[in-house]
Amino acid sequence: MKKTAILLSLLITLSFSCDKRYKFYAFYIEKTVDVEFAAGTVGDFDLTQSVEIYIDNLLTKEGTEAELIEEVTIEEASLSENNFNRFNSLELFISADGLTEIPLAKSDTTNLYESKVLLNGSKEKMDEYIKASTFSIKTTGQLSSSEAQTFKIPVYLRFLVKTYVK
Repeated sequence: MKKTAILLSLLITLSFSCDKRYKFYAFYIEKTVDVEFAAGTVGDFDLTQSVEIYIDNLLTKEGTEAELIEEVTIEEASLSENNFNRFNSLELFISADGLTEIPLAKSDTTNLYESKVLLNGSKEKMDEYIKASTFSIKTTGQLSSSEAQTFKIPVYLRFLVKTYVK
């Protein structure tokens, strides 16, 4: 009986000392994408911007690695109310090399919050797109009026990253 208790306590001690314990952690990746329109653009449009986020640097700063990422989702996609009023419709997509393009956010149901419009974010998992370090944001929709000069509309994106840290 005494031998069994000693062996059991030794086994428990070894199992805990060899186990790599990770803590679950969440942080945000925030990025503003400038959607640039040529002078005179009105009606339907389809524009794509390449976005770099230097994921390795961000993960190192947060004390984690790409392999430990559990889930990435879009937490917020927004633009100012003044800029939103220029659109009849707006939809954002995310893509990366070797990955299928998926919806990111759209304007069909919007919420006004402190002079910015929150777009309806997708529920899709975006882990692989963020791990790619460089991804593309495609913006489609319909512009309600044209401008005499080239103009940019900033779209704010905030991704929620759920990961394990060492």
